[in-house]
Amino acid sequence: MRGNVNLLRLVQVCTGYPPDRRGGIENIVKLLHETALQNSYESFVVTRYWNTTIDTRNIIQIRTPSNEIAGYATWAIRAFKRIINLKPNLVHCHGLEGAMVGLMTSHVGIPTIMHLHNSLSREDAFFESLLHRMGYAILKSACKGASLIIVPTKAVKDDIVKHTSEEIDKKIMVIPNPVEVSPSWSETDLSNFKKQHGFEGKKIVLYFGKIKRTKGIESLCRAYEKLNDESVLLIIAGAPTATSNFLDYLRKQYPKVIFTGYVEDATPYYQSADAFCIYTRGFEGGETFAISLGEAMFYRVPLICSDSPIYREVTGGFATFVPPNNEAELAKAIKYVLKTEHRDSESTLLAYRLAYERYRPAIFWQKVVESYFHVLKTYFRDI
Repeated sequence: MRGNVNLLRLVQVCTGYPPDRRGGIENIVKLLHETALQNSYESFVVTRYWNTTIDTRNIIQIRTPSNEIAGYATWAIRAFKRIINLKPNLVHCHGLEGAMVGLMTSHVGIPTIMHLHNSLSREDAFFESLLHRMGYAILKSACKGASLIIVPTKAVKDDIVKHTSEEIDKKIMVIPNPVEVSPSWSETDLSNFKKQHGFEGKKIVLYFGKIKRTKGIESLCRAYEKLNDESVLLIIAGAPTATSNFLDYLRKQYPKVIFTGYVEDATPYYQSADAFCIYTRGFEGGETFAISLGEAMFYRVPLICSDSPIYREVTGGFATFVPPNNEAELAKAIKYVLKTEHRDSESTLLAYRLAYERYRPAIFWQKVVESYFHVLKTYFRDI
């Protein structure tokens, strides 16, 4: 099987798989796995077990010790052994777990793709942790050893080169993340939703995503306070990551802001929004794309972003940009967008068109599968 370049026996390696673990990376892995099976390729996922058993032979969940360092190391060794038994001709690695295994699969001659979902540049505080420094070193080494690196934006490609070498540039492929949105709600259902949540007659500014300190959420809350406008609601939608400490702090500190917690269906929130705002500073938090930004583009919500190369690239420049760390300017931008922009504004329609042309899941799959066979053809030509 490994010697036939026209066949694909794929193993993806990742942190988790829905419904055991949910998130943007997990959704991408699921999309790739299910689409590969639909196209009659052999596809497996090797992942960590968290809380929920997934009863299918193609999803291999591996339990880990509770100690963080021992857990990662033990998981990687067990995962590597399972992958060797599967005899893949290609391994597609995601996240730190994927990077650890990718170091081993590439070393034994299995074509390995490293898919970066976090930038190598991070906020200064990130490197204060020994575990984080170790993770950074592993990701960097995995990139160097991989047959191919996939990143969602050119900004991230440039960042990898900055952290490694110019030579690595030729094996980095930019494939934008897939953005999948649910069908719009009917006007009646949406009206009932607004009544139920007290959104009627209000201008709504929406943030959707993970609740983390690095996402610029508190700056957005402070800018909202500066508006001092009772006709405007700020909705912070999404769940916290490891603990709820930051979310609990925000709820106490900013009682006028609506914090939804985990949301099963984001559609009515995007449909209700008059502006979408994401204010992460540059690569802080490991930002590489922001799926929620792409979702807002599909729902034709006017965009407000911190001025970073990532967000300029993802939106095509069809957004209102605000310098980072400037809450007064952010408040002005929110006020301006709510007054002048709407779903049929030129910039909003152009952002929607760009998202439709670049970020649909079918386009993502086509480009990724092309990368698979490019790696296989190159590998078997060179051996």
